[in-house]
Amino acid sequence: MKVGRVIPNAPWFERPERRVRDNAPYLSATSGRGYINHQFGRPLREDSYTQVSETAVTRWHAALSVDTRLLHSPMTLPHSIRRQLAVLIALALASCAAASPATWSHAIEQLTADDVAHPPRPGGIVFVGSSSIVKWESLFSDFAGENVVKRGFGGSELADSVYYADRIVIPYQPRTVVLYAGDNDLAAGKSPDKVFADFQAFVAKVHAALPHCRIVYIAAKPSPSRWQLRDKFERTNTLIAEACAKDPERLRLVDVWHPMLGADGTPRPELFLPDKLHMNATGYAIWTPLVKAALK
Repeated sequence: MKVGRVIPNAPWFERPERRVRDNAPYLSATSGRGYINHQFGRPLREDSYTQVSETAVTRWHAALSVDTRLLHSPMTLPHSIRRQLAVLIALALASCAAASPATWSHAIEQLTADDVAHPPRPGGIVFVGSSSIVKWESLFSDFAGENVVKRGFGGSELADSVYYADRIVIPYQPRTVVLYAGDNDLAAGKSPDKVFADFQAFVAKVHAALPHCRIVYIAAKPSPSRWQLRDKFERTNTLIAEACAKDPERLRLVDVWHPMLGADGTPRPELFLPDKLHMNATGYAIWTPLVKAALK
């Protein structure tokens, strides 16, 4: 799930100050995005909102079959009922907030738009995954001399890379795939076991078409904004590391977790942008030699 900002003038509902009193979720239709407060009864903060897609909002309406404006009319429902409905809505949104692969269809079209006219040379290195791949601005210079194909799409989850592998990985017939995904999955509420299962699905799909292709998985990074999920991140990294150890020629894990921690055992703030999630050039400078070592 993505954290978003409060929309002060939401067209559907009243201003968010009312939400504190009613203990009801605040949802806005502006730009097809919704925001729901997970801290019912507490002062609202912009970082306490979870952004959900327009598709999720639509599914939420269909699943609940309720006019959400009823929640905000004190003459319609007692406070206790509104509060119970608010909790149910939060659970419903959480279950359908994860974007479907179709969400990324436009991004995939953009990535592959030039493939017919100028197809990447076979035998290269495909970097695929979420925003940590997208924002790797120095990728081509960091791997100068290599046949690098960059196919990141920001905000995506590991399952999305599985879904689109036959469009943005396999057709290029790479000798190596470098994958960074799973970070967003855990933040969206998926379990380490689910992320691991998606990793296995990615491996199976790629190796079914390219049995000798090496897959290099960059471990989930320790970002300050998601440090509260560190146990899940470490568990996911452990599961994938164990799988890679069983097939060391074709599967390798790049441990970026420990190099990105300071002496106090917490993420090094100087490695991150102000959002405390994405890395700056200093962070990528740590990744580069570690990935290069895994390519040998």
